[in-house]
Amino acid sequence: AAPVEEPRVAKVTLAADTLFAFDSDKLSADGRNMLDQLVSRMAGMDVEVILTTGYADRLGKDAYNQQLSERRAESVKTYLTEKGVDSGLIRGAADPVVNCPKPAAGSQIRNMQDLIKCLAPNRRAVIEVIGTRTVQ
Repeated sequence: AAPVEEPRVAKVTLAADTLFAFDSDKLSADGRNMLDQLVSRMAGMDVEVILTTGYADRLGKDAYNQQLSERRAESVKTYLTEKGVDSGLIRGAADPVVNCPKPAAGSQIRNMQDLIKCLAPNRRAVIEVIGTRTVQ
């Protein structure tokens, strides 16, 4: 029988506390390892497009956080390109996962450090790989 192309969509959410330090767009060693694993999993795929979206938390001004989100997406794109992924396939783009209250006495969020920790899931990158893999 002839090989069949099987459509594949892989959406990978990488927590920013693994990819980036707080208020940073520089990939961590763990983040680079996770992206290396993603590149390995893409081997043998006919990749049509890769969507990278960076995210920041609500701390700071909206304009700054938008720029940080874009820089995080660009960091992922740059790293994937350095690993041999065609940069023309990568599209970059910034939605909170959790909402945490302002710090207050008697609350679980007592200070800025508690708030930063609570908001960590919002600091992430999402990478969506769309393509096909030939199945024999």
